[in-house]
Amino acid sequence: MQWNKRRKNLFYIVCCLLLGMLSIHSYAESLNSQYAESNGIRLEYVVRAAQKEAPTVLFEAGFGTPWNVWQPVIDKLPAEYGIFAYSRAGIGNSAKTEQPRTMLQHVSDLNGLLQKAGIDSPLIFVGHSYGAIIETEFASQFPDKIKALVYVDPAVMHQRYAFMQLDKARTLSDEAALKKHMPPTMLPDFLSLLEQMAKVEVKDYRRLPAVPAAILSSAYIADEPFSIEETAAGREVWLSLHAELARQFASSIRIKLATTGHNIHKQKPQLVTDVIQQVTAL
Repeated sequence: MQWNKRRKNLFYIVCCLLLGMLSIHSYAESLNSQYAESNGIRLEYVVRAAQKEAPTVLFEAGFGTPWNVWQPVIDKLPAEYGIFAYSRAGIGNSAKTEQPRTMLQHVSDLNGLLQKAGIDSPLIFVGHSYGAIIETEFASQFPDKIKALVYVDPAVMHQRYAFMQLDKARTLSDEAALKKHMPPTMLPDFLSLLEQMAKVEVKDYRRLPAVPAAILSSAYIADEPFSIEETAAGREVWLSLHAELARQFASSIRIKLATTGHNIHKQKPQLVTDVIQQVTAL
């Protein structure tokens, strides 16, 4: 019975990923897709110019999801805010690559795309889940390009090590289940990410810029946990990783959401919009 429930949860997660990949035109979108090459890869992006000296907000989506996952947040941002959102290689309408892109390659792709799009003002970088890993590395490499950071239930590169320390058997079981049910087009990228995470035990945050930051964390504990992160012990580890990240910033906002799951930007887009405006004022 428990495994059947877990299979239903896995089916739900995979369906959500597929719907996210297939719904690139599902919104009444006023931003038109544009395309540019970065590192030889044709990437899809949307851009809206900032007005009245307002900042530009850069959105980085989570694993396997296209730029328009941020549409509920974009719709609620004041009109004067600039917008830049894109889909990584192999997602949405961006070109696929023969080999999975590493995290560092994703950072390089993004930097090249920003240059092609003519975006050079300091950015408010907003990243969700895996997108937050790219956010942290981008901010470390290009601190002068960052005005503020907003993390939406962020993943971190050393989280796998932390969960292996907590419960190795459960962590490996979760990964095996995800591998089994992962869509074939996404599996190589997932395996590549696991391989990269397996090499990181402690994250060096010393290169992060001295800018304001906000971290929105899911504190939700499931009655029937899909993964170790949704157990009481796993959630404690998850929140401790977020607390460690928050300590890297002299000026930070922390918000924990006990009844909201991983996709905070979908469930509470107004909150994300409000936080973006709060860090702008810091």
